[in-house]
Amino acid sequence: MVAGLLLWLTALALPVLLPVPKLPSLTGSYAVGTRTYHLVDRSRPEIYTAQPDDKREIMVQVWYPAAADAQGKEAPYMDQLDVVGATLAERLGLPSFLLNHINLVHTQTIVDAPLASHGAPFPVLTFSHGLQGIRGQNTSLVRDLASHGFVVATIDHTYGNAITVFPDGRAVLYDPDVLSGEGEPPHTSNTLVGVWADDIGFVLDKLAVWNDEAGNAFNGRLDLSRVGVFGHSTGGGATVQFCGRDPRCQAGVGLDAWVVPVSGVIVAGGLDQPFMFLRAAQWEFNDAAANDAIAETLYNSLTRTGYLATVSGAAHFDFSDLPLFSPLAQQLGLSGPMAGDYVVGLVNDFVVRFLRRP
Repeated sequence: MVAGLLLWLTALALPVLLPVPKLPSLTGSYAVGTRTYHLVDRSRPEIYTAQPDDKREIMVQVWYPAAADAQGKEAPYMDQLDVVGATLAERLGLPSFLLNHINLVHTQTIVDAPLASHGAPFPVLTFSHGLQGIRGQNTSLVRDLASHGFVVATIDHTYGNAITVFPDGRAVLYDPDVLSGEGEPPHTSNTLVGVWADDIGFVLDKLAVWNDEAGNAFNGRLDLSRVGVFGHSTGGGATVQFCGRDPRCQAGVGLDAWVVPVSGVIVAGGLDQPFMFLRAAQWEFNDAAANDAIAETLYNSLTRTGYLATVSGAAHFDFSDLPLFSPLAQQLGLSGPMAGDYVVGLVNDFVVRFLRRP
């Protein structure tokens, strides 16, 4: 009887503690579509495996303005939820069931929808997740950017993310023994952001091929003279690394960016494009002094429009969708003292406004 009562109480509590997440409303005028790709860069060896013949292999999800009358299947928030959800929960130190309900959320995004024709060609953005993150960790922001007329490629940086699941069923996990992370030697971490910056360049190369390819869904729809790059945490560092060395980057955004691994040459040379750094009130890791100093050096040396803004009351994960997962986000360490949904909406608004500026 006691066991039955506990089960009943648990059933009552779960909808309160783990309600279906609700993404912020789309603020742009376009419908949104998405397509997912398995890409192999035959020109680059995979340095994070022991097999000399392995090539760099990633998953990329592209979000884009869709035709207004598009019909079809709504995209899930998280592909391969049964595998990815459990892995991500473990990485965050959370109960495995915490993310089981994530795909009940309405993404308002149609899988493989035809691209919109009005307004094309569209500017292009790439997004890089944080260390042990996933490509979908900022879906609320990415889909809103697509609703404003951007084509956004979100990258799973294999071996640096929580998990990559390939179409043939292979699941590649983050491996701290072969990949650097917090606390590792700076030169190793610099290799990491260099690999991620190469991933960004490779994705832009692939988009350029698709834009010129007759019959491709993206044929003639991409304006690759207008490219922006943004990322969270380590992905923010990779954003700086890429923008500091590749002239295709026309604007950049770092979301609580980890910039310690960025090449000293790039830090010394500065950035030549508009750039915005949004950060939490306190960098939560043990290299806070160095990270803050490098971010301020980069900001102070900007030659174009730039912002360095601290979001008071925000914590590191508030610059992703994680605070939307539960009203207990703060207690679970996923959010700072300010309401997580408010901070997510605020950050998203800042980024959309910055990237939409002429």
